[in-house]
Amino acid sequence: LVHCSLDLLLDHESGIFHVTNDGQVTWADLARQLALLAGYDDALVDGVRVNSLRLPARRPLYSALQSSRGVRLPSWTNALERCLEAMGHPFQASRIAV
Repeated sequence: LVHCSLDLLLDHESGIFHVTNDGQVTWADLARQLALLAGYDDALVDGVRVNSLRLPARRPLYSALQSSRGVRLPSWTNALERCLEAMGHPFQASRIAV
């Protein structure tokens, strides 16, 4: 994120930019991948439809944002692995399902 911000600054860009890791993921898939990396059974994660949650505000069914300008970041799975590693969690690299 710092490198992306610096790149935008050096290019004299202005405006609002969405900066995110490469790829798309649902909340359920994120939780499943985190479970796998942490050595847990990803089958224990149940995905639910957003309309079953009875949230006070309506949520879109699909809301992936585009990050097409600036520095291209690694995949979200790579970022998740690096986050766990930085937190000192011995993730199970052999169990990664991408």
